Amino acid sequence: MLFTRHDDHEAVSLWNTRHNAKPESKSRGSIEEITDFCAKSGLPESDAEYFFNKCEGNGWLNGKHPIKDWRATIRSWKAAGYMPSQKQPAVSTSPKGQIPAWKQIQAIKSQLETHPANPEWIGYVREKVTPEQREHYQNQKANLKRLEAMV
Repeated sequence: MLFTRHDDHEAVSLWNTRHNAKPESKSRGSIEEITDFCAKSGLPESDAEYFFNKCEGNGWLNGKHPIKDWRATIRSWKAAGYMPSQKQPAVSTSPKGQIPAWKQIQAIKSQLETHPANPEWIGYVREKVTPEQREHYQNQKANLKRLEAMV
């Protein structure tokens, strides 16, 4: 059948658009759908929120490719261990600017050498040591032990 009129072309184009369009729910899920799916898959709600926000932020692309089925993408990410709840914490979980453990150990050892409550210090006088100084000394020794166990 040959179409010669402009209206016929529009009708065919409209029919093709309606019948060939893929369902929107398959490619883009709502936060509720994704949360439910993640819960059924054994993933926490935080992973669902991460996935939804990441997809919304990058236009529902996985790398450079459009996400065709978000459920399959979640299953794939879970299997590969890409979800935030599956990732191991970084080697250093300390906030930016925190002193490394080895430097803390060095500083505490230096403080303990001349601490008034240190019985090995040359200026130690047992009678002049206050209970607060003794407690501080014991706490610093405990911190030192804890840090040395970490390193």
